[in-house]
Amino acid sequence: MTNHGQKIIVFGKNGQVGQELQRAILSGKNNHTYDECLFLGRDDIDLTNSEALSTRLLQESPAAIINAAAYTAVDKAETEPEIAMAVNAKAPEIMALYAQEQKIPFIHISTDYVFNGTKTSSYTENDPIAPINIYGKSKAEGETAIMATHAPAVILRTSWVYAQKGNNFIHTMLRLGQERETLNIVSDQIGAPTNAADIALAILHILPQIQHKQDSMIQPELYHMSANGYGSWHEFAQLIFSEAEKHGIKVPLNVGEIPSSAYPTPATRPLNSRLDCTLIEKEYGVSLPHWKDSAIKCITTILENQNQEKVISA
Repeated sequence: MTNHGQKIIVFGKNGQVGQELQRAILSGKNNHTYDECLFLGRDDIDLTNSEALSTRLLQESPAAIINAAAYTAVDKAETEPEIAMAVNAKAPEIMALYAQEQKIPFIHISTDYVFNGTKTSSYTENDPIAPINIYGKSKAEGETAIMATHAPAVILRTSWVYAQKGNNFIHTMLRLGQERETLNIVSDQIGAPTNAADIALAILHILPQIQHKQDSMIQPELYHMSANGYGSWHEFAQLIFSEAEKHGIKVPLNVGEIPSSAYPTPATRPLNSRLDCTLIEKEYGVSLPHWKDSAIKCITTILENQNQEKVISA
């Protein structure tokens, strides 16, 4: 079935997942059946303005919605809870209610930060949420609001997102690695660094399946979807510097391990961010690559692009 004249709206076009969705859709790496994709960023729509969001949805009349937008400044959220709640909780609720009224697919991205991180094994979808910071609370409220609707919606919890572009751990480590001889990296937070490109391709794999079964979906579905395997931030940093060294990039002489307690931040982070992704593989056939394999590809691309820029500017 082809939805002639119908469009997908993607919120969060400037974010990591949003940019990768644009790249995947525009390059044809998808199997959706919609004619038009409208990508909206903060310059196009203010997600803290509920009335403006509702009006825009009515104006555009989308046949599917992907919400890759979020307030993701975890530490800043501690002093801006109202903005975090508006973007991460109220806006997704409005999108879900529209999806419910129009009976259209809605995919929403959430986070491992809805958990407190005290569990000793991987979290499943059935584990109770218990966020320990404002960002996590705002995302949890967004999930709860969506689940309270009867929209044909899928919530995807993922973790430790990075991409070729954007403000993320890889770019931070590459910058600090050239500035410092010694770096101490937190080693007691465990999770799965997840490539935004993999998330984007998975979303585009899931969307037509929701479209196919949306009439039988009586309530939103919730899934965990992060990279295979897991590691610490320290292990992630070591991988980044190992790849950088292969490309002749300066790296720190010493990369030490420290506990979270030695690196206090305004927002507390969960120590265990591991997500059990068994269910989404069973229901949608989605299994993301191992985090190290995907990270190496991304790091290599970033470094090669940097080298090309140097050659062009020389």
